[in-house]
Amino acid sequence: MGDREHESRSIRWVCDCSRPPILLAIYDDSGRIEIKVRDRYYIARGRLQATCPRCGTRHLLDIHQHAHQPNPRIVTVPRYLLRALKGHHRIRALKRLRHQPPGCRHVQRRYRPGSRRRDWSTMSTAPLQFDSLGDFDLTPELDASLSALAIQAKTDPAARNTLYTALYFKIFRFVRRYRYHDRLVICDLDDVTQEAFLVFCDLVWSWPGEESFPGYFLSRFPWRLARAVDVIERGWSASRLLPLASLGETAPPLDPADLFALAEIGAGLCPQDRVVLELHIGHDLRLNEVARVLGVHRRTVARAWQRITRELRLTLADPSRAPSPMRQTRYRHPVARRLNSSR
Repeated sequence: MGDREHESRSIRWVCDCSRPPILLAIYDDSGRIEIKVRDRYYIARGRLQATCPRCGTRHLLDIHQHAHQPNPRIVTVPRYLLRALKGHHRIRALKRLRHQPPGCRHVQRRYRPGSRRRDWSTMSTAPLQFDSLGDFDLTPELDASLSALAIQAKTDPAARNTLYTALYFKIFRFVRRYRYHDRLVICDLDDVTQEAFLVFCDLVWSWPGEESFPGYFLSRFPWRLARAVDVIERGWSASRLLPLASLGETAPPLDPADLFALAEIGAGLCPQDRVVLELHIGHDLRLNEVARVLGVHRRTVARAWQRITRELRLTLADPSRAPSPMRQTRYRHPVARRLNSSR
């Protein structure tokens, strides 16, 4: 670590999506810095970008550190507003925000006459309730409603979820292209759906607000999703299969009673989840090691383990309960593809 004015230390931040405070990933010129919660917080004066790991919301943090203050003052400024402000207008806006308590707030600025953004901002701020709009045809009224909702979604997680529900049919049209097993190597459709939500949150936050949000979103979402899935596939290549023998010493064989209990638990699971249970409990492998053995993404294994624990809790709560039926999907699970190819 260098001098105090050049170093970046830990910081705690509260996102709008949850309470109590959560850990954030902060990005600055030196790269990614993991946040750790400590008693005292010191950070260099500057402006950093923070991404919430739960909702994917990005915050632009303006940090002000003083020697006599144990905690830095943090002011979040919407990025699309800072981009529009230039010169002394930007400096005056930041000075105005420094005297206000921390939180996400808008900077007042003069709108251009006849701007569509002005029409959307002056609409009623009452919460808009949308179900999935399906394969809708965009009309000026619907365009204005969705754009007004997108403005609220920048700082309101409930409005963001409502907007996601309204556009879900359009979003899933691009997601379902990956339902065929030859399109994915280590991911499954749930991984693509999760990545689509993160791309959606990123587009909501990066929308400048001066154009139609549906047009902005639909023109960028397909290739942004394809690029995100490609990054996952290349970052977790299926060629990185890890044989069990290369893991060193594995766990000793289980006792017959433990093996019987393990078989009894796995009897009500689908074959894919049963393999994850056997490797994680029977061979005492961590979830990331199970993912490498099976050649799948770690999120796929983590999702399978959540299903296993949920099924086990329900079984222990009601022993007479019948096991849940296997989830029927129109695509082949990557774990099943690995098992079939190894036979």
